[in-house]
Amino acid sequence: MENTLIYMQGAADPFHIYNQQVPFLNAIAGTSSVQKVIPITDFWGRLGHSHSVVPGAFMPWLKALITAPDLKLPTLFEVHKVLQGDTMIQPPAARSVQKMAKPSDKDITKANLLSKLLLQR
Repeated sequence: MENTLIYMQGAADPFHIYNQQVPFLNAIAGTSSVQKVIPITDFWGRLGHSHSVVPGAFMPWLKALITAPDLKLPTLFEVHKVLQGDTMIQPPAARSVQKMAKPSDKDITKANLLSKLLLQR
């Protein structure tokens, strides 16, 4: 598999879990492709297949794919974590800037991680 794949499946859709997701994951088991797939199965409040993965679930992953400096799984997990506002990541001390509104801690965390990742290219 050449591409990185985030496979999101609604947990309340057993037909597609057992007839598509499980066979797909079995097919790539033991291959190098497992290093390019993030399988996510959860319940986002909608039963069945249609629209069961809601925008609030997939948009942070889409943003991580767009903003990450590479598509390696550890990088995607790290960027996704910051975009979700995870407070476990501590930002470095911000420089003081006069006459500007102070950014929130969440904004500083996001900016520091993204700049660190982008500067490593």
